[in-house]
Parts: sequence; structure tokens; C-alpha cells
Amino acid sequence: MRDRSIRTPGVLAAVVAVGLGMLTGCVGSLNPALVNSLGGNTASAIDNPEGSLLIVVMNRTDAAALTVLDIQKDGGGTVPLSLLTRPNTVLNDLDHVIVHQDCDVARIDFREIEVVTSAGSIPVPFALPPLIAGTSIFCGEVVAITIDGAAPNVFATVAVY
Repeated sequence: MRDRSIRTPGVLAAVVAVGLGMLTGCVGSLNPALVNSLGGNTASAIDNPEGSLLIVVMNRTDAAALTVLDIQKDGGGTVPLSLLTRPNTVLNDLDHVIVHQDCDVARIDFREIEVVTSAGSIPVPFALPPLIAGTSIFCGEVVAITIDGAAPNVFATVAVY
């Protein structure tokens, strides 16, 4: 059997240097100032987000549900979301979806909600106006979309917390 203990001083010195670096705050990467001085791009130059906005879809039906949203960003881009949740059962923990967004959300548009049964897709009737940043949603809030009922009598509600 081979002895796998550390015998060379160079390996031991490297392990000690990494350990000391972790203790002094250089966790897992090179000093960003060093990388920047060599002409590289560092994460320290990236602006931090102002906060978070969570979108939660909860499916309380006995069928899978699809929720389609468009997230319009302050910079003008749009993030399309198609969120599929499984049926609500005792053994299933996939009956909800949580999506994190930075606080650069300008607007949330509700496109489509449907339940998917063995007989096919059933559109969920809803008349949800868009959520507008600074008016109906603010940074740090949670947008909760709840799909409830039993097919074909399914409805959706939205609450902002």
C-alpha cells in the first residue's frame, strides 16, 4: 500500500498558502486588482443589483399548469418566462416555481395561463393587468400567482406582498 502523506515542502507550502489566503479573505480566486492590472476583466467592476423581486407560481389544481409571462426590463429588453408546475399532490413538491429577478424589472405582462390534462390544454380565463414598477410592484416584493380549482373550472389570482 502506498503512503499518500504530503512529503514535498513545495506541496505543503502551496496548501498552507491557499489556507492562509482563505483565512485573509482571498476565497477561491485571485486578487481582483491583480487580474485587472494584467488587463483582465474582474467581477469587482460589475455593478451589484439594487435588490430582488420574486415571482412565485403556486399550482393548487390536480393537473399540470403552464404560466407564460413577459418581464420587461428597465434597459428595454424582455425576458419571456414559461413556467410549468406539476399537479398539487401530497407526494409532489414541484407544484410551485420561484423565479428571482433583479430590481431592473419595469413591467410584468401576463400572457397565458393554462392547465394541461390528459384530455388536452384548458385555458384559464383571467384578466390580469400588467404590473408596473413604481406603481403596482416595488423592489423587494413577491408576486404570487395562484392557480386554483379543478379542471375545467380553474381560475388564477395574483397578489403582491
